[in-house]
Amino acid sequence: MAKPRGPLIVSLDIGTTSTRAMVFDQEFNLFGSASEKYPVHSPQPGWAEQDPDEIYEACIRSIAGAVLHSGSTPNEIRGIAISSVLHSLFAVDQLGRPLSSMLIWADTRSTACVRIAEEEFGAHEIYRRTGCRVHPMYPLAKVMWFRREAPELFARTSRFFSIKDYVLFRMTGQVLADVSVASGTCLFNIYTMDWDDDLLGYAGIDRDMLPQVTDVFEQVSPLLPEAASATGLFSDTPVIIGAADGMLSNIGAGAVEPGQMSFMIGTSGALRVFSQAPVLDLPSMRTWCYVFRKGAYVPGGSINNGGIALDWVQRVIGESPDPGREAASVPPGSEGLIFLPLITGERCPHWRGDARGVMFGLELAHTRAHFIRAAMEGVIYRMYSVYRALSEVVGEPEEVRATGGFVNSPEWVQMAADTLGRPVSVPAEREGSALGAAVVGMAALGAITGVEEVRNAVTITRSVEPDMTRHRIYSEGFSKFEKVYERVSDLF
Repeated sequence: MAKPRGPLIVSLDIGTTSTRAMVFDQEFNLFGSASEKYPVHSPQPGWAEQDPDEIYEACIRSIAGAVLHSGSTPNEIRGIAISSVLHSLFAVDQLGRPLSSMLIWADTRSTACVRIAEEEFGAHEIYRRTGCRVHPMYPLAKVMWFRREAPELFARTSRFFSIKDYVLFRMTGQVLADVSVASGTCLFNIYTMDWDDDLLGYAGIDRDMLPQVTDVFEQVSPLLPEAASATGLFSDTPVIIGAADGMLSNIGAGAVEPGQMSFMIGTSGALRVFSQAPVLDLPSMRTWCYVFRKGAYVPGGSINNGGIALDWVQRVIGESPDPGREAASVPPGSEGLIFLPLITGERCPHWRGDARGVMFGLELAHTRAHFIRAAMEGVIYRMYSVYRALSEVVGEPEEVRATGGFVNSPEWVQMAADTLGRPVSVPAEREGSALGAAVVGMAALGAITGVEEVRNAVTITRSVEPDMTRHRIYSEGFSKFEKVYERVSDLF
C-alpha cells in the first residue's frame, strides 16, 4: 500500500441500512474501510423503526474495522468526520438513554398529523419558514405523533435526538446538531438559521428538548474514554460534526457549483444542487431547500423509494444474481409493465405519505426480468418527475452527476441517461457521502482550504450518453406512468 499523503481522517457514514467507515489521507486516497449492516423493523403497516443503540455499536465497530484495515496507528488519525442520513427521530431521557425506537424517514405513521399541521399552521407558511413541505418523514410530524399518540412517553421525554445527534452524544458527551441535519426537520428556520420558536411551540416542545445547532465544520469535544477504547483511537481525537449525507454526496461527487446537479439513488433517491441563496417552489412546494451553512443552500427533491423498491421486488419474486443484466433481457418499457415504486409512501413532487405501490399492466407473458426492469424504470421515472420540477425551480443543470449505489449497475445508469435524454457523468468515488465527510473534516482541521478543493480529488470515470431512440420510448413510458399515478392517487 502506498504511503499516505499528509494526515489521515476517518469518515463515518451513517446510512439507513448500514454504516460505513473509511480512512482517507489529505489527497483523499482511500486507505481502509469497514461496514456494518442493521435491520429496519416494521411492526405495523406504515411504521419503519430502528434501534439507535444497535446503530451506535455498528458505528463503533465500523470505525475500529476501518482503522485496522488501513494499517494506520492511532497517532496518524487526525480526526473523525460524520455523515448521516436525514429525518430520524426518537425520544431520550435526562441521561440521553432511548425511550423509544427510532422513527426513520420511511415511517408514515404521522400522516394524520401532517394534515392537521397543514390546516392549523398552514402548509405554505411552514414551507416559507423551513424550506420543507410538511410530510411524515419530517421530525415535526413525528414529534406531533408522539405528543398525540404516546402522551405518557412524551411527558417523560427530556430530548428528541436524530441518529446523528445520538452517535455524537455517545461518542463525545455533547448535545449538538449540525445545521444541515437541523434544516431537514421542518422545525428549522432557513432565514434565521436557528430553530423556529413558533413551530417548536406548535409542536409542544421548547429549545431545551432539541440539540443546540452548530456549523458543519465544528470540532466537537474529543472522544470519551469508552468510545476511544472501543475504536482503538486516542481519547484526544477530535470529532468533526459534519453534515447530512445528501449534501455530502454532492461534495463527494464534486458537484459543488450551482450548475452541477447530483442524481443519487441509494436506498432512497434525491437530486440536489448548491445555491448561494434559498430557492423555494411557491406555490407548488414540489421541492425542498435545506441548508449546508450560511450562504450555501441546497434546493432539491427526494423520493422515498430507490434501491429499497428494487430490493422489495426481488424479495417477493426471488433474488437475481445480477438484476441489471437480467433487466437488460427485456426491452425498454418492460413490454407494458409499469411499477409505481411508492411502497413506503412518497416525497417529491406530490408529497403523499399515504401513497402506495402499484404494478400496472400485468399479463401472462411477464417474467421476473420484467418485474425487475419495471422496478428499475419506475424508480427512474419518479426521479425524472423530480428532475423536471427541480429544473423549473433552479434552471436546467449544466451537468448531471450520478451517485449512490445505483452507479454499480451500468444498466440502471443507462436508463437514467436515456430517460433524461442527456449525458450522465459518473465519478470514480462511489461512496460520495463518505468522501464528502472527509472533505469537510480536512477543511475543519485546516489540512485543506475549503470544500472546493474536492474538485481536484474527483475523477469522472465515464460519461454515459443517452440513446435517443430509447429516450422516445421512455418519454412515452413516463407519460403512461404519470397517468397511472393520476388515476389511482385518489384511492390511496
